Parts: sequence; C-alpha cells; structure tokens
Amino acid sequence: MKAQSVLAIGAIALILLSSAVFSQADILSSGAIAAKSDMALAKNAIVEMESAGFNTTRVKDLFQTTQQLFDAQVAYEKSNGTASYEAVAEKSQEIVRIKNLAFQISDELNALRDVLEDRKKEIDITEPMELYTSAKADLDAERYEGAREKIAQAYSRITEIEAGTTTSRVLTDASKTVFQRARESWKGILITAIIIAIAFSFGFDRIWMYYKKIQMERLTLEKKIIEDLLERTQNDYFNKGKLSETGYHIKIKKYGELIRDINRQLPLIREEIEERRGILGKKARKRD
Repeated sequence: MKAQSVLAIGAIALILLSSAVFSQADILSSGAIAAKSDMALAKNAIVEMESAGFNTTRVKDLFQTTQQLFDAQVAYEKSNGTASYEAVAEKSQEIVRIKNLAFQISDELNALRDVLEDRKKEIDITEPMELYTSAKADLDAERYEGAREKIAQAYSRITEIEAGTTTSRVLTDASKTVFQRARESWKGILITAIIIAIAFSFGFDRIWMYYKKIQMERLTLEKKIIEDLLERTQNDYFNKGKLSETGYHIKIKKYGELIRDINRQLPLIREEIEERRGILGKKARKRD
C-alpha cells in the first residue's frame, strides 16, 4: 500500500514538473512581449497606409524581416535563456516612421498643388509643376525622402519665379508709364533729349554718378517688392492656410537671402558714390 502511495505521489510530481517546464517554455519574456507590442503597432501602421491608398511594398518587406528576427530571437531565448529584441523594436519603429512620413508627404503635396493652382494665373508654373509631378511619382513608389526634396525644390522655384516676375512687371510698368507720357507730349521727348545732352556734356563721372543712383533706386524697389512678397507669404500661411509649414519656411528663407543680398549691395554703392564725389571735389578745386 505504501509502495502504491509513493508511486502515485511520484507520478503526480512528474506530471506537475513536466507541466511547469512546458508552461515556462511557452511564456514570453518581458523583452519579447515589448517587441511583440512594437510589431503590433507596426502592423497597424501598414493597415492605415493600405486604407489610405498608399503603396505598402516597402513596409511589408520590412515587417517580414522584423517577424523573422523576432521568431529567431524567441527560439534562441527558449534554447539559451537570453535574447536581444533591440533590432525588432528598431525595425518596428521604422515602419511607423515611414507611415508618418507618407502621410506628411501626402499633405505637403496637396498643399503644393493648391499653391500651384493659386499662382498659375500670375506666374509660369511649368518647372514647379514638373517637380510636383515627379514628387508625386516618388510618393507612389515609396521614395518619400526624394519626394520631400522635390517639394522643397518646387517651392524654391516658385519663390524665384515669383520674385523675378513681380520685379520685372513693376519695372516694365514703370518703363511703360514713362514712354506713354513721352508719347503723349512731344515736349517730354524734347526735354528728355536735352537732359541727356546736358548729362553727356558733364562727362563720364557725372554719367557714372547718375547710373549708380539709378542702381540704388532699382535695388530699393526690388527690396520693397520682396518685402511685400514676404508679407503675402506670412498671410498665406498664418491667415489663409494656403502653405504647408515646409513651403512657408522655404519661401521665408529665400526672401531673407534676397533681402540680405540687397542690404549688402546698397552700402557698397553708397560708398562708391561718396568716393567718386570726393574725386570730383578734388578735380573742381584743382580747376579753381
């Protein structure tokens, strides 16, 4: 009887021990659980991209690699007791980052499209439109970094064309006004001819001074135009919501560079004028 009791107890102990070992093998470590949670977020990111109509070949390939890494680490952990899930977490986070980038690029493309639509009656949008089309193709092909770079280039070209077109239009209009007034009165033409003749009679130095003053006036006008464009850009971004944050910063940076360049040129021209005035003054004193 005693022997039977011992055998029964031993059998029960063996069953309990086997069950414990089996359960321990199936329970994931905290590191594996955390990695599995990261993978769940990555999987959800892929579903979001698919629902929004994005191509998901890139992220699906990355997820497959992540799954293989996870399975390998779980198997290693069961056999060896220790494993690292750092690479699994990094790749899962990369998938989520790509998802966020895809949505950001899509929003930026929509904003750029609206800007092009708004500007097409004012400037030639051929080049920026080509960049927009190329960026859209990059988005469809999951080349998000390339798409963002082309969006930035498109805004830069818009800024350059806009500034150049506006400056040219203002200067052309100013020129047209002068010529129209001249045609309206023959006296205007006569007076202009007399002024030119007088200018040449004073010699090269006087003509040079006149040219430099015209150059200063032109730069001052350009600065005013760019400042107006800067104000318009701020209004489009803060009040009308027509620009994306990326487009806004690109345009502000470009306008700032143009204004700084003009601010650099103006003092140099003033200095040249003062130097030439000094030379003319010396010549006048010698003649006296």
